[in-house]
Amino acid sequence: MAGARARLVVVVVSVAMVVLAAVVRHAAATGGMGVARTPTGAPLPQAQYEVAVAASGRAAGLPKRFMVNETFPDCLPPVLNQGGCGSCWAFAASEVLSARTCIYAGEKVVLSPQALVSCDDVLKCEMGVLGGRAWHDLTKHGIPTLECVPYVSGDGKVPACPTQCSAPGVAWKTYAAANYTHVGSFIDPASHIAAIKRAIMGGPVDVTFNVFAKFQEYPAGGVVFDGCHLSDGGRFTGMHSVMIVGWDDDMMGHGPAWLVQNSWGEAWPATTPMGVPAGHFWIKAGVDCAGIESMVYAGFPATA
Repeated sequence: MAGARARLVVVVVSVAMVVLAAVVRHAAATGGMGVARTPTGAPLPQAQYEVAVAASGRAAGLPKRFMVNETFPDCLPPVLNQGGCGSCWAFAASEVLSARTCIYAGEKVVLSPQALVSCDDVLKCEMGVLGGRAWHDLTKHGIPTLECVPYVSGDGKVPACPTQCSAPGVAWKTYAAANYTHVGSFIDPASHIAAIKRAIMGGPVDVTFNVFAKFQEYPAGGVVFDGCHLSDGGRFTGMHSVMIVGWDDDMMGHGPAWLVQNSWGEAWPATTPMGVPAGHFWIKAGVDCAGIESMVYAGFPATA
């Protein structure tokens, strides 16, 4: 694949089966602790979500707007670029752990997505894995810093799993997650949205969503992306893991939205209207738009 499409983690299973597989894999890896289960693995019915988002904030006493970078200055890693490799899952997980290591352990680091990609035993750049698997690896092995192991797989080629720094003069040190969990509930929509918001108040979270053709045009359709389904988003092109870094319950009059940090570099999107930081996008919140509220993961650093 070429261009932005090459950056997506392409899968050939239905959305429901992907969600179920993520939950099952996470349960197997953790003994079932902290996992939101549903008999089918499907997200909450759309009608339930429609009435949930406003009630969730009021009931939980949550702020109408929250930005990680405002509460934890300098802890978010910079916008990175995965290039022509389906490594979004590695970027999302490593960036979330980077930020949370700064927040909870007081050490400002940018961790290496390359280490996750190189040590992955699935399909490297071709397909990758979902968030639960990435976090499982972070708890078992940890990863070094980006300075120690720079990202080199933007061309689709993946070097061997590193055991020492490729940068001269940099000492080998790995950072691991102490734990991780799937965030939210598949039972009650109001508590589900509130749980995601509470998790974000402790640092960014790792999410995976369905990419439809309309997303490639962002922000042409508006500051808040709302192409949530095949019917209004266009052709399904793959799945993409990213990092939610905040929310606004009424983003510039467009309703509730999540602020998401992407891994396609600061030159994306090509135009950045007011309210859209370089390398970021807003997506409609509270309706499980493109499944972005179905696979949400967070964890804490082992050094905290």
